[in-house]
Amino acid sequence: MAQRCEGCGNNFKDLTRHRAKCARAYDLLAGGLKRCVDEDNRRQALRKAKKQQWEDKKKAQIAERKAREAERRAHLEEERAASTFRDMVPSSLRGLPSLLTPVVPPPLATPSPLHFDSPFVLPNDPDIEMEDLELPPPQPRTYVEDAPEEHEPHADNRVYPLHTMDLPPGAPRPPYYDTTPNDYGIFRRYTLVPKRDPEEGLTTADFADAATHLHPAADRRERNPLHAFGATFADGLARARDVAARS
Repeated sequence: MAQRCEGCGNNFKDLTRHRAKCARAYDLLAGGLKRCVDEDNRRQALRKAKKQQWEDKKKAQIAERKAREAERRAHLEEERAASTFRDMVPSSLRGLPSLLTPVVPPPLATPSPLHFDSPFVLPNDPDIEMEDLELPPPQPRTYVEDAPEEHEPHADNRVYPLHTMDLPPGAPRPPYYDTTPNDYGIFRRYTLVPKRDPEEGLTTADFADAATHLHPAADRRERNPLHAFGATFADGLARARDVAARS
């Protein structure tokens, strides 16, 4: 059976032997192979171009993320520095050195007589009746505040209420009465049972009050509750925040 040659278009019984001698068939075959090679080269170049484009896009995303993380880290450092500086600024003049504290003139009037928070009755005074004693008026609301660290001017001329009384020689020491501890475990000790609640008018804010935190910052970001844990703990937490931000 005769077969047709693709190069010259004639029919031959032995097409294989004819193709080995046909120049047109050889050119056709060589051209087809060349087109295949060119197509492979074109596809390979296209793949390289797409890969380079993807790598450039990935590098741009990584650079943008690093810039964003650096900006956030700098912002956190500024917040920590600002909160640390705010803790150094005193909110009260109490405890400052005398050269920074306004000079208060000494009192000219004679101080009023001292009175005790509760009447003290000695065991050897049977003639004194409890109803004859005048109880002190209720004390105003008190605030917890740190004691001064430096000597204040005219501190020696001030009058402070007495907390103890010396007993006469030979008098037995009265027993102590402890109040019920509060939620913080704080209790008071008296030599007589108090006639009123010593913590009347006090709130939780009074027990949690401090000279450096009387007026906390309104903005939550200006506070630094981790300042007491040290710089190592704060840096570790900052790195954890950065890892969480990247995820």
